[in-house]
Amino acid sequence: MIQRIGKWLQLLLASGLDVVYPPLCLLCDQLLAPDERLVCRPCFAHLPLRVDGDVAAAACRLRLNHPPHFERCLALYAYDPQVQKLVHFFKYRGGRALARPFGEALGAALTASDCGVNALIPVPLHRSRLRDRGYNQSELLAREVGRCCGVPVWGDVLVRKKATLPQARMDRRQRLGNLRDAFVVKAPERLSGVRVALVDDVLTTGHTLDECARVLLDTRAAAVITLTIARVE
Repeated sequence: MIQRIGKWLQLLLASGLDVVYPPLCLLCDQLLAPDERLVCRPCFAHLPLRVDGDVAAAACRLRLNHPPHFERCLALYAYDPQVQKLVHFFKYRGGRALARPFGEALGAALTASDCGVNALIPVPLHRSRLRDRGYNQSELLAREVGRCCGVPVWGDVLVRKKATLPQARMDRRQRLGNLRDAFVVKAPERLSGVRVALVDDVLTTGHTLDECARVLLDTRAAAVITLTIARVE
């Protein structure tokens, strides 16, 4: 134990990282190995994989009143309390390091699928929220997926021009109004005939990803799938 603490401190000092969180796994509270960040490998390996992780969008129980604009949903995990804790930390508490293990797992799943996507597009944040948070977790995730599977990331194609409100407590009509005219495509000629994977942290009701997909298809993208850490049903 003492030797492992010593190795971790050496790595910390050598990398110049600030001591913000103790080197303990977020899920089991055990000391992390020197090359682990935020979650240990055994805990990550035992997260609950979905048996229906890659399905046609029509088979997902989404809260839409129309067929989804995206054709497939590729999601790794069920949204159980452990996954929820990691995603929340990744998204709201500065857990950027979780982009790598999640991105590597998603990259492997995308490579194993027959989706044949040409580009990864992260769901964008409005500039005000990006300024407050300091990073877009979906873009960090997309970068890791792209690194693993060799698919380019187009982080500048889809822009959120409207600062939408959080949708968790909205009904369907409020969600649709909240998202109306929220997204715009820059350089739409790049999308012509391209199969796109929209990257986000979690697929919940499907409204945000569906609106993004609609905008991309309206600018002549060939097809859109969703690529998320988890799917809520």
